[in-house]
Amino acid sequence: LSHPKVAMPRRFVPMKAADLRGHKGAVYTIEFSLEGKFLASGSLDSTLRIWDVSGESLQQQRCFRGHSVIVSSIAWNSDGRSV
Repeated sequence: LSHPKVAMPRRFVPMKAADLRGHKGAVYTIEFSLEGKFLASGSLDSTLRIWDVSGESLQQQRCFRGHSVIVSSIAWNSDGRSV
């Protein structure tokens, strides 16, 4: 029996830093979405990228540029649709 308030473990996604292609600086922070379908990564290059991790390989979905400083932390909204 499972308890409805107990979070299910996220699916393990084996990856290397090289899998987060597109960042021009070191990846500083990552955070999975609540349902585990997306991964957000923040970098020293001042970008935030959203990746779809539901398939066999990472697929970049969006790149947010224009931050004036490095992206040092990420938090998903409670609806799991925005960071």
